[in-house]
Amino acid sequence: MRLQEFGYVVRKARRARAMTQAELAKFAGLSRTTMNQLENGVFPDIGMNKAQAILAPLGLALQIQPVRRSSRPNYVRMARSSASVSFREKLSEGELVRTLLSTYGFEFTAY
Repeated sequence: MRLQEFGYVVRKARRARAMTQAELAKFAGLSRTTMNQLENGVFPDIGMNKAQAILAPLGLALQIQPVRRSSRPNYVRMARSSASVSFREKLSEGELVRTLLSTYGFEFTAY
């Protein structure tokens, strides 16, 4: 999981529990600014202890599992993740494809 995806999961879980960033940051022993940067995908890195401290009050935990690698990278998924950084909610693959196609003058029917 990329750090941007981690931030998205944290934000979604925090909102589902009606917590503010400041409340979660206090539980985790972090600043609200750090929590904001993490949720917005601009925090450069976070250690395991901090990640666990953030997830615990949300009822979440880190899990290690084998990675299933495809033979080819999923470029649409990669573009979707990086294009979603400035958006409040993550773009779906269909939304990204529709946007890219319309940008280059193609008509989008279904994905």
